[in-house]
Amino acid sequence: MDVKPLSGMTRQVLARARSEAFFFHHDQIQPEDMLAAIVGLPHCHAARLLRKLEVNLHFVMREIVAAKGFGPVRKKVLDPGLSAASTRVLERAAEESRALSAEFIGTEHVLLGLLREESVASHILANRLGVQADEVRCLAKGWAGVPTAEDPAQGA
Repeated sequence: MDVKPLSGMTRQVLARARSEAFFFHHDQIQPEDMLAAIVGLPHCHAARLLRKLEVNLHFVMREIVAAKGFGPVRKKVLDPGLSAASTRVLERAAEESRALSAEFIGTEHVLLGLLREESVASHILANRLGVQADEVRCLAKGWAGVPTAEDPAQGA
């Protein structure tokens, strides 16, 4: 299988998603954590795409917090790993990256992966906010080849 590298910003999204899961006392990184991480990095392609679609990022975060809730406080600190759903999001992001002929998996591909996975995150995006994968895909195609901090070569 052709595995594409993650952009620097995508690595930041995953690190931030881990922090989100830890903050909410969850033992796994869920798709909602990935969406919260995207929203928390306003300069990444995915957040910029959402703003281009007139999505209020503060509203997205409020919806995520309301839907997730806090897990039980644990005495032992856990390092949350990816849930099966989050793994599928990344697999779908890789498919989107290939379909768009991208050199790496950017945050826009992760956003598309989130929209394709049945989860609280996709429900918030599609049902509550009307974000559709085809719209995101079309915008992402238009940004292909535009140098940003998303590119692993940029060192971000």
